[in-house]
Amino acid sequence: MLASPEAARFVLVTHSHLFKPTYPKSKEKLIGSSALFFHQGHYHTRIRKLVQNSLSPESIKKLIPGIENEVISSLESWISIGQVVNTFHEMKKFSFNIGILSVFGNLESNYREQLKENYCIVEKGYNSFPNRIPGTSYSKAVL
Repeated sequence: MLASPEAARFVLVTHSHLFKPTYPKSKEKLIGSSALFFHQGHYHTRIRKLVQNSLSPESIKKLIPGIENEVISSLESWISIGQVVNTFHEMKKFSFNIGILSVFGNLESNYREQLKENYCIVEKGYNSFPNRIPGTSYSKAVL
């Protein structure tokens, strides 16, 4: 039992090899064994640097016009609804669109919708009981 942040830091720095995150095989099968959080050591460090570079202030500055357009579009769609919106769902949509923008740039709407559909299938499968019975969320996500 550790009682201070300093003690926890010392143990994690000097004995990090004893602390390895584990994930169920079902999650690894869905996301793929190459996912960043399934690895440690040199590979993890190398991939992490690539991801960090895409999140640097210089990279994000290039996205600002697209993000601003997405904000305006979202606000206009909320106003046009004319009633209270579900903030959780709307922010989830907004975050997804910004993620698509940062990874793929400006996509045609049909590609964006197809990605959204596929993402929703994988998300439902990820958060479901992992069985391979045809028709279940997990089974659909693994396809």
